[in-house]
Amino acid sequence: LRVLDVQHGDCMLLTEPSGKTMMIDTGQSFAKSTIEQTLDELQIDTIDILILTHPHNDHIGSASWLMENYTIGEVHQIPCGRDSDAYRTLQQTITDKQINTVEIHAGDTFSFGQATCTYLGPLDPDPDDLNNASAVLRMQYGERTFLFMGDAKSDAESALMSEDLSALRADVLKVGHHARNSTSSVFLKAVRPSYAIVSLDKPSTYDDADEQAEVFDAIEATGAKLYRTDENGTILLRTDGSSITVQTEK
Repeated sequence: LRVLDVQHGDCMLLTEPSGKTMMIDTGQSFAKSTIEQTLDELQIDTIDILILTHPHNDHIGSASWLMENYTIGEVHQIPCGRDSDAYRTLQQTITDKQINTVEIHAGDTFSFGQATCTYLGPLDPDPDDLNNASAVLRMQYGERTFLFMGDAKSDAESALMSEDLSALRADVLKVGHHARNSTSSVFLKAVRPSYAIVSLDKPSTYDDADEQAEVFDAIEATGAKLYRTDENGTILLRTDGSSITVQTEK
């Protein structure tokens, strides 16, 4: 798992031993240079599964470019759209390239190599609150579990906790919404991560930086190791299904 440093936004690249690839979100439009450099270094020309957690520009901004320049096996999207140029262009590109699309619903499962992936959310997708309508993905590989929260905020976390607490338990937590209005202490107690990853720009760029700092403190108070793209650059996690190792760019 590579959590790419795309400043404000999300973009994660997952590769597995058989050579299958999955990308979760694509950052903003300017993230394409980072994505291209990473894919070139790894000699990747195909993304088998592209998951777009929700249609905000900092998550789909480079998606159309990716589809124009790489082979995409299938695209997973939530059932909520958005009236934006980026979203309209994305849908047109999917149509033009005849890319198979999968609508994301809570409870849906799929395989990624030897990993089992389950969508825990969105539970109640609301087009008026696209952050809380984010896809939430749980991935089980061997004994290790990864939880990708998209931009889910506290309301979505509460809804998930009311459904199935045990499903939220994870070794690695990709923190929701860039650690803004998310990741409550109660939620952290449910997940109990060993590693927490935050994709974000420098905190000074956010008007709720103090709240972000509280989230960082809450994560560290659990004993989890906190990694942030603004401080660590691109973050690489490797697992054999038993152990997990972390390597950072900075």
